[in-house]
Amino acid sequence: MVKEDLGPALGHIFQNITLLFGIKEPISEINKADIKKMITSHYNNLSLEQLVYAFELERYGKLGDKTDHFQLINAQYVATVIKKYKKWLSETRFNNNIPMPSNGPKLPEPILSEKEKEDILKSGCTRCFNEFKEYGRVKDGNTHIYDYLIKDLKVHKFSEKEIEAAKNIALRDIKEESKTLDRIKAKETLRLLQNGGGKRLENKVKTLLLTNYFNSLGNKSLDSIINVGSK
Repeated sequence: MVKEDLGPALGHIFQNITLLFGIKEPISEINKADIKKMITSHYNNLSLEQLVYAFELERYGKLGDKTDHFQLINAQYVATVIKKYKKWLSETRFNNNIPMPSNGPKLPEPILSEKEKEDILKSGCTRCFNEFKEYGRVKDGNTHIYDYLIKDLKVHKFSEKEIEAAKNIALRDIKEESKTLDRIKAKETLRLLQNGGGKRLENKVKTLLLTNYFNSLGNKSLDSIINVGSK
């Protein structure tokens, strides 16, 4: 099921969709937030794999006439593709005499192969690194890239000093950001910091460390590092 805490993964999936559909401009932050809200509110019976599969079918023309995206991925376009996928699913079940579950429609779980998962992650790493080279920083929502590179592939090991420095910067940034929030939200943010910072602090630290790692690469190719690490 797609849940609220899967925002980064959703963002990663739709970044890959823009590449596969030949869309030149990245999805705006406003559209990312709107897509996430729409999916988690109205289509939370879909798994991430099902979302990937739905857009794969759309790309291959298996859902009928392709819907023109007009070089823009937004909530309206995503909802249209999902509705086409659900209609295709219903017709497929009917044509093959597959009964619907008694507790309502439950969509099939197309399983990604290990190679497909690996390819998606590698593509995400390349996209994230290219964004870093363009903007000079790693954007929020890329902690899964940190996990893949640092935890899974172990391409770099940060010292305790580096981690502590990143944590101090993250704490300072979050405190500064809290000053722009309303009183209740600011108070809640400070309370979270007093209790260890939670996921927000952890994600910010990962983003800062990933930025530092990319910066240390200089002119090196990330693709070659990934391919060596994943063997």
